[in-house]
Amino acid sequence: MLDSLIEESERIFKEVKRLEGEINEYTSLSIRIKTKIKDRNIIIKEKLEEAQRNQQERDLLNKIVSDLKNQRNELKQIILSNSKELSLLKEEREKIIEKIALQLKDWNREYKKIHGSLKHLERKIETSVLTRQRENKLVEEANNLRIRLKELENAVALQDKIMMLRKKNKELREKEQKLYIEMVERVDLANEHHKKMQRCYQEINESRNITKKLKNDLSDVERKIEILRKHINENKNDYSIASKKIHEIRIKEETKMKEEREKELRVEAEKILENFKKGKKLSTDEFLLLKRFELL
Repeated sequence: MLDSLIEESERIFKEVKRLEGEINEYTSLSIRIKTKIKDRNIIIKEKLEEAQRNQQERDLLNKIVSDLKNQRNELKQIILSNSKELSLLKEEREKIIEKIALQLKDWNREYKKIHGSLKHLERKIETSVLTRQRENKLVEEANNLRIRLKELENAVALQDKIMMLRKKNKELREKEQKLYIEMVERVDLANEHHKKMQRCYQEINESRNITKKLKNDLSDVERKIEILRKHINENKNDYSIASKKIHEIRIKEETKMKEEREKELRVEAEKILENFKKGKKLSTDEFLLLKRFELL
């Protein structure tokens, strides 16, 4: 029975060592998984910060685009208003052309011609001795020239206004085009930041999925460690029981062996006593043995 108990105790001891080895392996695996989870959490944090930066840049650019769009729309309204006014002025100019019976290209030459003729008539009226009839005729001619000159002045002023509006609209269109180019550039940049933000969130989701799987793996490992610890405790308990039984058996065997040895020594002591009574001398050991059993 003792041999079987010793064999069982050794088997349990080896099993405990094997289980402890498995726990060490799973503990190392647990540490590696926790390190990976920590690394993934760092990646998630960094990517989240990067995504937020790109989102802020995108929102800022979108606001700038909105402001540029509003400025461009305001310019378009001004250009449209100027174009309507320009159209009306052109209509008015056509009426003047029809009234004064002169093409636009001849206005300046005609103006200078009439202006010169008017100055000549005015000098003639002021410096010449004229009859009443002749003077009246020249005054009438001068008045007609002044009327004609005024019409041409108005026509030239109108043309100047048309040219000014054209120039202003051209400048406004150039400015509007620059705003459009800037707006497109900002839109492209905002889209790029938006794509970067989306890529960050995609990487965050991927890392979160990996982290979720790692946490599940960690949970499985910790559950296995807990089961192994339970088995170790059970085996240690069995080992303790077996060791206790072995100890008890050994104590009993030692006690039995002592009792048997005592019997043998008593028998030997009784023989020595008989020989002593017959006159045989005692050795020191024999004397002590007789004293031990109180035979002297």
